Amino acid sequence: MRIIARIIAGILGVIYLVYGLIALYNWFSSTFPIGYEPFNVFLTLNVPGDIGYSIALITIGSILALSLVSYSSEVQSLSALTVGTFLALALFILHILVILANIADVLILKSIGEEAEFNILSELQKIEFYGGLVSLVLLYFVLRELSNKGLIRIFKKK
Repeated sequence: MRIIARIIAGILGVIYLVYGLIALYNWFSSTFPIGYEPFNVFLTLNVPGDIGYSIALITIGSILALSLVSYSSEVQSLSALTVGTFLALALFILHILVILANIADVLILKSIGEEAEFNILSELQKIEFYGGLVSLVLLYFVLRELSNKGLIRIFKKK
């Protein structure tokens, strides 16, 4: 597998892990008020304090990081990259659906005369959006490698 795909996956995995741990800290500090303030924004990206969100980010981050550290086993590295990429893309698609649902909610409320507003920039400033965009690049590497190994037929063999 190409080293650039492993490096991108490793960096993205570490970023997902960091944001997942921050989200876990935010959840812990808001659930158990023991004097710690949550980080609402970290490096200009919003980090909610949600336990499910943090579990998803930590899972994706550890799987993507596994593709970097398992350089001795090509199969393990490729499978970790494949699963991590598809999980990151699933979270990305879910986030896009949430944004579309929020837009539809505001449009429906405004159509019946209610006061409603929606800031799309705050929704786009989350790690699952930017991680999903990078995962689209990783998807190319995954599909190319699976095609080269003869597991799927998308690209022509060289």
